[in-house]
Amino acid sequence: MRRALCNFKFLTADGDKKAMLPLETEMLSTKITRPFDTDDEPLVICSKKAGFLKDFLKYSFSLDPADRTVKITGIISFFGSLVSAVLAYYFMGDIFWALNIFTLMNVLSAPFSQFLGTNIPLFRASKKALKHGGMITGYASVEDLYSMDALLVDSDELFPAGTIKLKGIKTFEGQRIDEAILDAASVIVAAGTTLKSVFSDIIDDKKELLKPVDTLVYEDSMGVSGWVDSKRVLIGNRTLMDNHNIIVPSADYESKYVDEDSEAIYLANSGTLTAMFVVSYGRDKETAKALYDLERHGIKLLVRTTDPNITEEKLSEIFSIDKELFSIVPSALHKDCKNEVQPVPSAPAAAAHTGRFPAAAACIGAAMSAKKAISVSGFFSSAGLILSYILVLLLAVLGSEAAAVTPLVVLLYQIVLLLFSSILPSIRNY
Repeated sequence: MRRALCNFKFLTADGDKKAMLPLETEMLSTKITRPFDTDDEPLVICSKKAGFLKDFLKYSFSLDPADRTVKITGIISFFGSLVSAVLAYYFMGDIFWALNIFTLMNVLSAPFSQFLGTNIPLFRASKKALKHGGMITGYASVEDLYSMDALLVDSDELFPAGTIKLKGIKTFEGQRIDEAILDAASVIVAAGTTLKSVFSDIIDDKKELLKPVDTLVYEDSMGVSGWVDSKRVLIGNRTLMDNHNIIVPSADYESKYVDEDSEAIYLANSGTLTAMFVVSYGRDKETAKALYDLERHGIKLLVRTTDPNITEEKLSEIFSIDKELFSIVPSALHKDCKNEVQPVPSAPAAAAHTGRFPAAAACIGAAMSAKKAISVSGFFSSAGLILSYILVLLLAVLGSEAAAVTPLVVLLYQIVLLLFSSILPSIRNY
């Protein structure tokens, strides 16, 4: 109930919410995860802005392992108690001893530790997600996220405002700096690259200054092109310029302006090189931690980008994460991916967040930890139940002299079982 109330506050709070949902097109999931060589049908999760999150109570109180298990163990325990009582009467010939054994077996197999072993990890997972701006409603949400293979994101989600900076501009062919910036900003903002925040800041976010851009084309790992004022504008790396037969300065000349922490972006207008922008990519600590958590849980990241500098190697270098975690989505799949993440009027309230990447990653990490903790708890609960059967059967055939079973002893036994099945799995950070 506490978990549901805390999540309900998030649900009803002001601000946009994004639901975490699987890609609807299985073919796209297969194509987009091809670089990872997954054997099974891949499950890719994306985030969609939702006007309303529905079925909140359904997901909050969805069936969990304890709900399913106690239906079986309850029946087994009852008949196990009957068998133990019959054996006790057969060996000891005392109907009161048989009744004691029957009662003891039912008490020791009481499933309250199983319910706590599920709900304590779920509550902790919910608190962790809420702390970072996310929401996990119930066990069904945990199962959905635990089964995922990859998360689809846009590159600008990995670089919040202030992490990418413009360090310098070098113009060529007598190009005015203001004109070069305006041409570059028009194409970059229209293309939606990670650099859009940098150029938006330069023009004081006055979008009315931007020129109309037609026929935007992104060339994988090279850059974008578009038509501005009936002139073709290219903005990208050295490879893009070479492919379009545009002469760029030598690597030695470029090195005068570009150091190991920055990259060069070239701007060409009507087939002529007009400017070089020097940009640096920094990392946000919260984003870096979120990526580390995804790597720890084996979740891959599918990055959709039109920024030629954003590669698997560059992301690995910036965030100090194995490059195998990342896969850049080919431009041929950009349109399909964009269609998948379009806003929807309503979506299931299984898992959601405020739109920030660390919030989405926190939901995934919390779900992974909860699933593992619940599995460990289930193991200890089952082991405790089996041990209870063995102890009771021994008492049934050996008699009351075999052990002094008092209410205090039974209580201590249940506390120890509770510690192993509920508390310890929840304390460990999986």
